Amino acid sequence: MDEGFAKPAGYAHFVRKYGLRVLPHWHESAIRPGGAQRTEAADGRVSEFYPAKYWPGDELGVQGGAMLNAGGRISNIPGTHEVCR
Repeated sequence: MDEGFAKPAGYAHFVRKYGLRVLPHWHESAIRPGGAQRTEAADGRVSEFYPAKYWPGDELGVQGGAMLNAGGRISNIPGTHEVCR
């Protein structure tokens, strides 16, 4: 993944944010400033790039009671922010 212009998201974001020493994941997600969603696959690894509008924020799993579901769409889940604190 070219991190020069892509911001790590999901697992990669928290690994970097907290300096975690973990095995690399086979699937990485990143946010790019422009362009459409796209997927690249090589050498058994997958890099998924999303437009900036998909960035949920820096909080762990929740942004104002909203979470990204498996399809990358934002779902409003009432009360979630209390569970994750």
